[in-house]
This record gives sequence, C-alpha cells and structure tokens, in this order.
Amino acid sequence: MNNKAYPLYYLILSFLAGIILTILIFIGSSQVYSVKPFEEKQILAVGFLIACVFGLSCSWFPGWYRTTKTKKRNLISNSTKIQRKRIGHHPDCHQFKNHILKINKNIYCAGCFGISCGLLCAIILMIMYLINPLKFSLFVLKIMFIIAISVIPFVFIEILYTKKNLILHIILNILFIISFFLLIVSTYELTSDIRFGFIAMIFSFLFLRTRIECSQINHASICNSCNESCKMY
Repeated sequence: MNNKAYPLYYLILSFLAGIILTILIFIGSSQVYSVKPFEEKQILAVGFLIACVFGLSCSWFPGWYRTTKTKKRNLISNSTKIQRKRIGHHPDCHQFKNHILKINKNIYCAGCFGISCGLLCAIILMIMYLINPLKFSLFVLKIMFIIAISVIPFVFIEILYTKKNLILHIILNILFIISFFLLIVSTYELTSDIRFGFIAMIFSFLFLRTRIECSQINHASICNSCNESCKMY
C-alpha cells in the first residue's frame, strides 16, 4: 500500500470522529447543567492522566515500549540508508532546521517539546478540574468544545506544510494537547455521560495518531524533495 494513503485514511477517520462528537454534543447535551458525580470525574481524570503520563514518556523516550529485538531488527534493516546523525529526532540536515529547538547546548524535537508542554498543561488543568467544584454554563462548555474541535484541523494543516515556523509549530502542538482536555471535559459535562467522555478520549488518541502519520509524510516529502543523496525517509 502506498505510504501516502495512511495519512489520508487517518484524516478521513479523524474527520468522521469530529462529526460524531459534534452530533453527540448537539443532540445528546443536557438542557440544564447538573453537577457531575465526583466518582465519575475521578474515573475520567485518572484515565486521562495515565494517558498523559504515557504520552510524556513517549515524547521524552520515543519507542521505549518496543522490544529490544524489534529495535535491533529495525536498525539492521535501515543501516544502509542512514548516512546522517539524528538530532532532536530529526536528521542533521538544514532542511529540518525549523523542526528542532535549541536551548543552550541542548537540542530538542520542536514537536515533542510542544507536545510535552501541552501534556504538562493538560495534567495541571485536569487536576484543577478534579479538585475544584467549578460550575460551567452550557454556553461556556459549548465554546470550549468548538475551540477544541477547531484547533485540531489547524494542527493537521500545519504538520503537513513543509515550510514551518518554529514558534508556531511549538504553540500549535501545545494547543493540540490542551484541546484534548477541553474536548473530553466539554463532551462529558454537556452530555452528563461518562461513556461519551471516554469516547472523546479514544478519539483524541485517533487525532494524535493522525498527527503522527501526517508528520511522517511531511518528513518524507522534505527528504525526497532535497537534492542531497542521503535519504532518511
């Protein structure tokens, strides 16, 4: 199968997921706000926090959960292609200069840095949501949902665009993760159904996977358009 097909399939699935969530919100939402049971909020928060901690570990140590055998096999199969070092998860190439962030003498993947910051913000926001008995108006909750669902396509567009602005790239990745928090909380609060909250969480994993697939095709496009003989993708 053509590798370019994978991002397209994920984009279509993400589009359908967004439509499903929107239908759930505007058909299944309550007409009057009701205080949610603390036990339900705990369950939803714990699930989200576990996902965030796992995401942080993956952004700091990519692929740690893979087996050693798989890693070695991949290194052997790709050994003839690799002619450049990797810095900040990207090839040491001027084409990827806006994909990495330099802080003092340290080099980071700009995307992972943004996602890590977004995850930390989302963790703080979820803890605040759990411990503070805030009452949101239905209007505010719908605005939260609209903002969250609107950020996601902008992130996909920016990821697919080959010429990146470093600061915008980081900010959008931060907002991308925060939008998951807004999506999950607003869906749960509006529908008063924890199952819909978990559906929003599952769809958030789909959106994140779509971003990863788009990033891979973006990297391949940059690499293939380069005149250098070294091809990392």
